[in-house]
Amino acid sequence: MILRIVKAAAVVGIWYRVSPWFVERVPDLVLQHWKSDHKQWAILEALSLWLQTLIFITAVINAWKFGERQSNGERLFVQSGKLLKYSGVSLLFILLLSMLVSPLPPKDHERTVKLCIAAYALFMAVAVLLLRSKKGEKTVYGLQHGRLHLNAHVPMWMNMGYWKSNETEFLRSKSLAEACRDLLTLVLAEAGFFKAMAADRSRCLIDVGFGCGEQTIHLMSEKPIRPCDKLWWDDQGHQVYFDHYIGITQDKAQHEYAQQRVKELKKDNVKVFCADASAPWLWSEELFQASRKAQNISRETWCLALDTAYHFSPSRWIFFHHMSRYYTASLMAFDLCLSPTATLSQRIVLRILTKLMGAPWANFDTPEVYRQKLIGLGYPPDGVKIIDISSHVFTPLSDFMEDQDYRLKMLGYGLGSFQAAKWLFRWWGKTGLVRGVVVVAEHEALQDRMRASART
Repeated sequence: MILRIVKAAAVVGIWYRVSPWFVERVPDLVLQHWKSDHKQWAILEALSLWLQTLIFITAVINAWKFGERQSNGERLFVQSGKLLKYSGVSLLFILLLSMLVSPLPPKDHERTVKLCIAAYALFMAVAVLLLRSKKGEKTVYGLQHGRLHLNAHVPMWMNMGYWKSNETEFLRSKSLAEACRDLLTLVLAEAGFFKAMAADRSRCLIDVGFGCGEQTIHLMSEKPIRPCDKLWWDDQGHQVYFDHYIGITQDKAQHEYAQQRVKELKKDNVKVFCADASAPWLWSEELFQASRKAQNISRETWCLALDTAYHFSPSRWIFFHHMSRYYTASLMAFDLCLSPTATLSQRIVLRILTKLMGAPWANFDTPEVYRQKLIGLGYPPDGVKIIDISSHVFTPLSDFMEDQDYRLKMLGYGLGSFQAAKWLFRWWGKTGLVRGVVVVAEHEALQDRMRASART
């Protein structure tokens, strides 16, 4: 890390010494030539200034990445950076030449410009050939052929997962799909759903942020649909607890993918919609009617927010209030909370990071504040529980991502944009700043029905 900082600082230092000349001298020169009859020089000089700025950016990133294993995208970026350097050097030469020939008579300028453009094109052609020749020095053998064996039909689960292993999984690593399934299973269990549960009560589920459909299949199908479903399906007997399912996601690509999965399920009582769950007043008429119909013909209504509510803008509480008041829905979720022991500096850093990850700061309450807000929405205190499972989420997830990154890079891939998420999860696991919690809030209407059922 120290070496990286030194290398990046060196590049910044060099640019700091050179930039005043570019910032002060070049714009004046461009403007001077543009107003005169030397517009060709003005264009070349402006292009040179732009390329020098790009060179600075790529040089800093390349210095930071130097010596690391790189994915294909990162290699392409490095090669582009080298090409920019060649281009920038040649244009810098042209820029200096323009200063020298400016005093010449205008009749000589056109010829000089043509010669410079020809020299620049020749220089860039040689640079491209050099890059291609260096690339060709790599052996044709290696591990890249492993890509040909990759199966495109893979599970598309995505949540943080529950990574605590049972006895059968202890001897092998748990897959991401299995961990995602186990998180859903844990939330259902904490909400009181178990295999011997009475099936005489009809139930409706409103599932927000359901992903690509695997979650829907697990909740509403008695058996695997695709061969890849068998990779994560429960070993024990599987049970469906809900009679009606309404899924809502804001991601159009995931919605389209999930629609294909729902078609394969072939059940009329399962419907998925593309909408912003955090803004119920913007729901389409079709979604509104489907959700109200499912609620009206069911004795129980549940809302599931699995690893999603902390993204709701401006906060989750508008949606939770809507579910409580207009749907008399009980809540079950995996959510994020702020540690009560978080320091001021940690809060400041987290507030910046939550902005980058698209999670409004208003969603980061301590577990106790979270509980009090649920009670404030009308959920009975004895029906609200919050269970901290952080130790089985963040650190194990970052370890899995580290191992997966290593395996993918052997084949020329990598985690790509998930690298930042890996670092974030490791930081949360190490500091305990963010807590991963299972949340259950039983609505008063549900408790009344359960008491009435117990008396009969």
